[in-house]
Order: sequence, then structure tokens, then C-alpha cells
Amino acid sequence: MDSQRSPLRKVKPFQLGRVQDNTPTPSAATWPPRGRRLLRIDFRNPRDDYTFVQELRSNQGTLVCHRKNRLHIAIIRESFSPAPLNMLEDMAQVEHPNIADILDVYFHEGRLCVVSEHLAVSLLDLEFKRLAPEEWEIATIIAEIIKGMNYLLDSLPTSEIHIDSVRVSLQGDVKLVPDMHYESSREDYVDHEYKSAFLAEILEVLMLHGTSSDKGWSQAAIEFFTIPASDSLAPFMNHVFMRKAVSSSRLIPRVRLATQMLGCQPQDHLEGDAS
Repeated sequence: MDSQRSPLRKVKPFQLGRVQDNTPTPSAATWPPRGRRLLRIDFRNPRDDYTFVQELRSNQGTLVCHRKNRLHIAIIRESFSPAPLNMLEDMAQVEHPNIADILDVYFHEGRLCVVSEHLAVSLLDLEFKRLAPEEWEIATIIAEIIKGMNYLLDSLPTSEIHIDSVRVSLQGDVKLVPDMHYESSREDYVDHEYKSAFLAEILEVLMLHGTSSDKGWSQAAIEFFTIPASDSLAPFMNHVFMRKAVSSSRLIPRVRLATQMLGCQPQDHLEGDAS
């Protein structure tokens, strides 16, 4: 080895989660051990892997694209969690079609940065003011949110969600983005006394501008909107109004409209310049 060259010390990423869950089950004889996703922490600058494209509005993070796949975009945000290892260990077990995926985690210069999948629009971006929703749209969105909430209540009951947590992909997938302490302090959190109070908050947003039907809301919708908050999601899940729910892919035209309207906004609405 050249005496003038310092040896390089490679630091392995820190892996959270277990490779396999070997908990015995009644069907263990016929099914292989259930694999679990690994969440890796890279101790280096995320700019080594990602190109920073643009700061997003309303403190929603930074749009990035992977250097090895420039057409793959994602969102990177800094986490201010007071207990980051515990938080990431919990999140390593989260995997559900209605929960936003975590792609990468970086720790660099004392900052914890989380890279997650890019979801095109938030619930508040869906242009209900310009184009009032149909009842099937509301039922579909609520049905997808309930799936995500049920999963979080079962697997990560301490997670925090708020109105900004509901986002929709270009394919119409409705997903929840659990808050990972993305802000050093937040004053607009609402402590819900009941689990279903979050749904009531969502419904208030969805019905604020009325319905596209000339006949107004149906009786089933009116009854659904007035379900009292409780510690159970069952009254919402089992209500006849939920029969109006369809595949979330039918939300794609609504999402496209929202993205087009966002694209028409003046650039000074964005917080910051592209890095």
C-alpha cells in the first residue's frame, strides 16, 4: 500500500428492522417466514445520491431526483425528532398501500433527512372550490383514508397525522404521510379526543363547497356527515354511504386538474429556489 495514501474507512449503513419474522403461526408449516423491510441509514450527504430540484411550498420539503434514475422523483425532508432511532425503528415496520413509502434515510452533519415517495397533491389541492365533488369521490377518499388509519392504529398507534398528511399520487392512490417531526415546532396540531374526529375534519373539507349534484346531498350523505365522533371507525366503515366508494384510480382526472392548477401558480408562491 502506498505509504502516502491514507486508507479509506468504509462505514456500513445502519439497518433497522429484522430480515425475517420467525414468530410461529398456525400456518408456519405451509408458509415461509414472513420477510420484513429493512430501513437503512446512510451516514453521508444525501446530495451524493440525489439531485435537489426545487423547494416545495408550505414547508413540504424538497423535490429531488435520484442520480442513477433521473426520472425517479422523491421528497426529502429534515426530521427534528427528539428520539430518531426509536422513531425509525417503528417506521421500519410500516408497509401498507395507503401509507407513504420511505425510500432512504440519511444522517449527515447532525441532520436527519428522510426521503419518501413523491405524492402529487394534498387533499387541500384537489380543487373542490372550483369543481365541487361528487358523492362517490368523497366515499372513495374516505374509504382509502380509513384503510390507512386502521393500519396505523394497529401498527403505529403513537403516530401523528393531520390534514396535510392526506396526499394523492398521480395514479389516484390516497395515502397518509405520518408526521416524523418534520418541523422543529408545530402549533396547529389538534389533539383529537376521539379516533374518528380526524375523519370529521376531513369530511368538513370535502363538503365545504357543496356537491356537484343539482339535487344536493343525498340522505345517506347527510346521515354520514353527521355521524358523531367516537373511538371506533366502524360507524363510518359500515354506513350505507360507503357503498358509493369505487377504485381510487377514478380520482386520476381530479388529480390531473389539481396538478395543472398548481403548475399555473406564480413562481413566487414557492418557498426558495432550486438548489
